[in-house]
Amino acid sequence: MGIYEKLAKNKNLKEYITDISEKSLKLKEDFISTGIATLNILYSGRIDGGIPKHKISMIAGETQSGKSLQSVYLIKQALKKGMQVFYIDTEFAMNEVMINNFKLEDAIKDKQLIIIPENDITQVKQIVANLKDELDFDEKENSLLIIDSWGGLVNSKQLDDAMSGKDVADLQTTRAKNGLANLLLTLHPMTIYIVNHVYQGIGSFVPTKEISGGSKIQYVASAIVKTTSQAKDKDGNDVIGKVVTAITEKGRYVKPHTKLKYLIRFDGGIHPYYGLLDDALEGGYVIKPNSGWYTRPFLENDKKWREKEIWENSKEFWRPILKETDFPEYIRKKYELGSKDSSEIEMLDI
Repeated sequence: MGIYEKLAKNKNLKEYITDISEKSLKLKEDFISTGIATLNILYSGRIDGGIPKHKISMIAGETQSGKSLQSVYLIKQALKKGMQVFYIDTEFAMNEVMINNFKLEDAIKDKQLIIIPENDITQVKQIVANLKDELDFDEKENSLLIIDSWGGLVNSKQLDDAMSGKDVADLQTTRAKNGLANLLLTLHPMTIYIVNHVYQGIGSFVPTKEISGGSKIQYVASAIVKTTSQAKDKDGNDVIGKVVTAITEKGRYVKPHTKLKYLIRFDGGIHPYYGLLDDALEGGYVIKPNSGWYTRPFLENDKKWREKEIWENSKEFWRPILKETDFPEYIRKKYELGSKDSSEIEMLDI
């Protein structure tokens, strides 16, 4: 008698194994767009990608690098796909202005978006456990859980130490976060997005930014994007935004250490197309006929564009490139992590 036949003697176990195995194998590879071209590439290697569904993804970065804003973009994209969204707000950052600006009122009213303001790790673990027990496989498959942020999670020891005036290293919080990271794996096939912080590493000749909150969340995440630097974006002497450089720290769909930029605009939002110009020039989809001017050679009699115009009229400039050329495929070939057919993979044969 084989192993499966032995297990199948237990009717409940047999039905569970068969049901879960069949459903897991039928999950389609899919992505939830971030709404931002370069972030889609950093997570998936393609412009029309995003964070992988059914996996745990993370954005880790410095303060004011647009991390929470990105999570709201992700909420909007998930709602467009008809997904159920749970948003655990550990920093109590979601407010009425943000809800109104992103037109989330109806989703909240219809309970398609459930905002949970909670930063106690014990309570968050209980929420995760309840999601595991109360949602069936199909409901989990169509749900997105966002924790914003991992760094905002606290436990009772931190509160007790603060009350007693102690200033000691808190290893219990790290252990608690590692436990929560393991618990998140039990929510499969739910899609999970973690917003996290970085801190300045020490003990190295080269300054590094380390991801906070314990090592376990980094192990269980399938995709991690980390911001590495910020620079001012100016219009003359006026600072109009912030250019953030980000790198793929971990990914199963994109080549390691892929580095791209995105633009946070002080007049509102993150620019959806910023960061694509260098690749468009490299591939010949955009050319520079004169210094400071750009044009699209595939369009007959295309006008000359200043760079400022490209970003101010981004849809007009980029939509034809994305719709009428193979630029998306060019990006995919450049950044997507390739894979061979199993029959072509050479293995040790003794």
